[in-house]
Amino acid sequence: MAVRRLSNRGNTELQGIAWGLRMSVAQEGKNNRPRTVACSILMALHGGLALLLLYLPWLLCVHAETAGGHLTGGGFLLLGVCPFPVWWRVLGGSWRHAAGLASAIFGAAVLCLLTAYALSPTGETSGGALSSRFSGDAHFHRASLSNIVPEIDQLKLGSYLFAHLDPFIDDEQGERVRELFLDVYLELRNDDGLRSAGSALGFCYRDIFLNRRTTLHFYEYVPRHLGRKTYPVLVFLHGSLGNFKGYIWVLKRVADQAGVALICPTFGAGNWDRDPECTVIDQVHQYVKSVPEFDSSNMVLSGLSNGGKGVTRAMAKRGQLWRGAIAISPVLESEVMAKPGFLEQADRIPILIIHGESDRRIPLGYVNEHEQELRQAGFDVTTYYYPSKDHFLLFSQPGEVTDQIVAWLEARNVPEYR
Repeated sequence: MAVRRLSNRGNTELQGIAWGLRMSVAQEGKNNRPRTVACSILMALHGGLALLLLYLPWLLCVHAETAGGHLTGGGFLLLGVCPFPVWWRVLGGSWRHAAGLASAIFGAAVLCLLTAYALSPTGETSGGALSSRFSGDAHFHRASLSNIVPEIDQLKLGSYLFAHLDPFIDDEQGERVRELFLDVYLELRNDDGLRSAGSALGFCYRDIFLNRRTTLHFYEYVPRHLGRKTYPVLVFLHGSLGNFKGYIWVLKRVADQAGVALICPTFGAGNWDRDPECTVIDQVHQYVKSVPEFDSSNMVLSGLSNGGKGVTRAMAKRGQLWRGAIAISPVLESEVMAKPGFLEQADRIPILIIHGESDRRIPLGYVNEHEQELRQAGFDVTTYYYPSKDHFLLFSQPGEVTDQIVAWLEARNVPEYR
């Protein structure tokens, strides 16, 4: 009987212990429930933020045309997912395994980015017909994203975003712009000088995001194979979104055919009205004067889109420097064209205007009005209007546009050949 009582007492104690453990686990579950909910919310927020931030790297990784673009996109994708193994540990997994996985992902990301850097341009262009030059506070930064990601991939990536950011470009036109970029850039990739020159789009991004416009940088092309002692100079002012290498690639045809040197200065995102004193253009002129093979008295100024603002302002400010002006798909300012300094150039500076009649950004009527203002002021104006062509005329019709520029230069004896 005593043994039986002891056995019953032992069973009762074990049942009590089991009940206590169940109550303890239940209480712990209640206590951990807020923590689990908080972790779930944080994971969801982290995932949503990661999806937002990793959209561009994913787009670059998938759609890049170059190894450098694929590697950079992949590297930033890996960096973005690197923190996720931490959640494994938070939810009860092994810290050692979580840390090991995060380290492996981080190492792969670093390897991708270092390889992309090794493939990036060095910026060394001296000795060739085409060069990229810096002075003042402008410098070449090989490790910047604008150089690690080849320019062809930057523009292709941008073409996917145009329809979301630009009211004048829909999905269909965005696809067409992308094809135009690829046509030009797949061709210019074979040019050693342009390939090693790097990209000037970093100056554009600095202007857009930091409101800083660094000077002076410019691309230069001199057709020395023509064997001239001196070269007249054609200065080209880029439009919005920066100084594309594609511009000098297309316009070097003018330099080769007309026998002129070509200089394409960079001014941030192309808002030339933010340089009211024309300091960048003046710096270009000072550089031209310092180079013996350039004829500084024989210069023509040209501009694309917003570059038209720079053309008219330079004519009003320093009109005596120029022998002709070329405006392609231009933004023109009536208030600048009405200034005495501008009007004084009517009898000495001929003007060429080239424009697409289907340009939605700069309507044909707008250009026609300014053309009439120029004619009424006494300017010698020549116009070429392209039916059914839009704002990207320079890339869609490169041969025709450059041929017309050359023909106009020769017909007007601008610049004067000596």
